[in-house]
Amino acid sequence: MHANDRSRLAFKLRYAARHPNRIVPHARRVARDAVLRLKSPDHVSYYRAVMRAGTARSDEAAVGGRAFAYKGTIEITTRPPQRPGLPAGQ
Repeated sequence: MHANDRSRLAFKLRYAARHPNRIVPHARRVARDAVLRLKSPDHVSYYRAVMRAGTARSDEAAVGGRAFAYKGTIEITTRPPQRPGLPAGQ
């Protein structure tokens, strides 16, 4: 196994020691996910429950929220590039 394998307990403990402010949010998510996994009969209902829990906690957790920054990507891919000297859209 690779030394930086994120699934190893040693890696997780070193990471927690370097980032102590992330321990409580991580533990909260792990506990929430465990409860939702037990309550959900299949992976789709589990995913929906996770999304519902995330959006109940914060609007930014919703898919398409500002945190995901989709707006700029959509504008870039849907707007044709402007060439100097030509009217817009040509």
